[in-house]
Amino acid sequence: MLGPQDPVGAGPRSNSDQRPLISVIMSMRNAAATIGVAVRSVQLQTLPDWELIVIDDGSSDQGAAVVAAFGDARIRLVREPASAGLATRLNQAVALSRGEYIARMDADDICFPERLARQVARLQEDPSIDCLGCGAVVFSRFVDFRFHTRRGAAGRNGFATIRMTPG
Repeated sequence: MLGPQDPVGAGPRSNSDQRPLISVIMSMRNAAATIGVAVRSVQLQTLPDWELIVIDDGSSDQGAAVVAAFGDARIRLVREPASAGLATRLNQAVALSRGEYIARMDADDICFPERLARQVARLQEDPSIDCLGCGAVVFSRFVDFRFHTRRGAAGRNGFATIRMTPG
């Protein structure tokens, strides 16, 4: 996650176009098998003040349709007809971002529910930090995930279950 962004070129915003605290940026290419779980893990964040910018890098699968089906106004999908590569698409997403902070995510990543809240808290408590990372858990392709949420808002007993199944 990167620190505060300068709103260069950003004009005044209307109430309906409030600047989110965090822009989560993601590029995908032929990620239909994993993108739904990745997006859902962002939706389950305990810190709800985010936007997710997904750049489809010329996919030939149904990944863009999976993202569009979420119907969440905080998710911005940009479909590009041809592949330009990860670096180009991430730079494009940064240029589109409106958040005070930028978080990076891949289309096959899953965020623990408190990821964004914990990262923002750390950045805010120490302004000398410009870039912040996190650990990773490597898992097999087909597995059940249970995310415990302290607020219990995700479902029964405070758990949200996300299942990845063969596509």
